[in-house]
Amino acid sequence: MKNNYFWIKVLDVVLIIGALLFYNQYAGYHKSMQAANSKVKAYADQVKQIRKSSSAKSGSASGSAKYKDGTYTGSARGYGGTITVKVTVEQDTITDINVTDASHETAEYYNSAVKVLDNILNSQTTDVATVSGATYSSTGLKNAVKAALSKAKK
Repeated sequence: MKNNYFWIKVLDVVLIIGALLFYNQYAGYHKSMQAANSKVKAYADQVKQIRKSSSAKSGSASGSAKYKDGTYTGSARGYGGTITVKVTVEQDTITDINVTDASHETAEYYNSAVKVLDNILNSQTTDVATVSGATYSSTGLKNAVKAALSKAKK
């Protein structure tokens, strides 16, 4: 019985040391992840600031605007048929994209493809990647936006 009691104490000590080592590793990992997240956030803030300042510079220089303000309609062929969009431009910035007709698109592909519109709005260009698995629908959306923007060019 004494021998069993000894091994139970040894096992307790080993478990406590293991728990302390695990906690120490976790604390170090957590701290390094917080540092990495703050670096990524700082980088994202810098990118936003650069985009803002370059957008302000290009919009403020006389004659450098690419687009006329307004709402423009464009259409293009998607997976299931014609896709029509309305694109709103204000101060040389794409502010809104609305799909007015995509009635012949397969819902599954279309629902994946609409992500491309957010990418266009965020990057302010139609030169964005298509959505894998919904290539034809996302290409149709991109081309419809391109067609609308071609009408907005100065």
